[in-house]
Amino acid sequence: MVASTTDRILREAEYRAASTGDPELVISASPRLQSETGSLATASLQQIHAGRSDLELERAQLSAEHGENFSARG
Repeated sequence: MVASTTDRILREAEYRAASTGDPELVISASPRLQSETGSLATASLQQIHAGRSDLELERAQLSAEHGENFSARG
């Protein structure tokens, strides 16, 4: 019973981390993922996070330049 409670708590922490959309937080919150993922997976997640950050910055710049209702879709 203790093992199932521990597993539930760990999975809930993984879920909460995943809901933030931050891949580094997901990996850091999950010992299971830390042991299962290699450096390639970690590097890929970091690239995805960096790309997302770049896109969020670009969106903020376009919004400041063209106003809140600016649509890049045109």
